[in-house]
Amino acid sequence: MSGHDIHECPECSEFMEWVADYLDGEETLEVRQQLMVHAHSCTDCARLLWSMKRVVRVCHSETGCEVPGDVHKRLWDALTHELGMDQD
Repeated sequence: MSGHDIHECPECSEFMEWVADYLDGEETLEVRQQLMVHAHSCTDCARLLWSMKRVVRVCHSETGCEVPGDVHKRLWDALTHELGMDQD
């Protein structure tokens, strides 16, 4: 699905809504499975998930503490902008 407008794709829109909670471990098993299925079929969302997982992992290993919620939001905004996935 690479190269499509993720804001017009219902699966990508849901993915973007759920991914932060997924990374925090706050989603149900069913939602986590749906996210993984979608990420396997959508390179844009897979890149976004991989990028966010990597940043969160580095933050945890470097600081040994949880990433604050506002940092997740700023990270999300920066990654979606960098990957050309923002709504602007």
